[in-house]
Amino acid sequence: MKSLSFLTIALTAAVGLVAPIAAQADASQPAPKLKVTNAGDGPKAQLRYAFKKGQKAKLTVASDMRMSMAVGDKSMPPMSLPTVTQTLKADVTGVAANGDTTLRLEIVKAAVTGQGPDELVDQLKKEMDALAGAKVTLVFSTRGSQISSDIAPGPKASPQSTEMLDGVLGAIKQLIPYLPEEEVGAGATWEVAQPVAAKFGTVSQTAKYKLKGAKGDKMDVEWSIAQSAKSQKVPVPGAPPGTTATLKSLEGKGTGSGQLGLKKLGLAGDSSADVQLVMNTQGQDLKMGMSTAMKVK
Repeated sequence: MKSLSFLTIALTAAVGLVAPIAAQADASQPAPKLKVTNAGDGPKAQLRYAFKKGQKAKLTVASDMRMSMAVGDKSMPPMSLPTVTQTLKADVTGVAANGDTTLRLEIVKAAVTGQGPDELVDQLKKEMDALAGAKVTLVFSTRGSQISSDIAPGPKASPQSTEMLDGVLGAIKQLIPYLPEEEVGAGATWEVAQPVAAKFGTVSQTAKYKLKGAKGDKMDVEWSIAQSAKSQKVPVPGAPPGTTATLKSLEGKGTGSGQLGLKKLGLAGDSSADVQLVMNTQGQDLKMGMSTAMKVK
């Protein structure tokens, strides 16, 4: 399927934006810059992750996407992709003396439901099936800064599903917000600015958070995300090694809200996002627009 590499780019871009919390940059990237813009009201406290080894949880992530595409002067009608539902098993496999947490997540299954072009639905089902059994391991600090990450494709992995797994990794990283150093109270707001390395290029990202409230183990958070990218050479997922394209521009925005656990694994929330990008490959401009809605429980 010739358009698969374009679909993979689209899925990677969308997953990287619409997951509910701002992405953590790789260890090789500069540290995120956090600025508290309002310390909030009432009693204040430090927000810190304090998970315990052996904790387990199950996450269900359902995503709906609508995509438009134009190659040169030829446009295809806007298309709604089938719903993709991923079931993940989370396990805290270690907690260091300084609180650094090792979290392992396994994709138990990934289902595709709903209508769409037969060829696209069949291909998407095949690639989602190939994700089953894949494992992602993250190590992060008590404030949520990423220390290291690793992915292990499942037994049915294909080159395309492995590319998509990188997008899944980015989404999982985004489930862990970067927390302020100082004490904050209800209504507190902060911003996190950082570059994010992705398969489709390096993206500048700013995330804004508002703490609606925190009680016991959980915090309620609202967020918005803005992303942009300058012109740059990028690899083409699903194409032979060394194949490149030019990412001419990328603009994205997203919003969401959710409830996150600080001491016990848990996440529930909704988010939506819109991404517009322009790439040039083989002398032609490829324009893509993606709107995505995601529910996590």
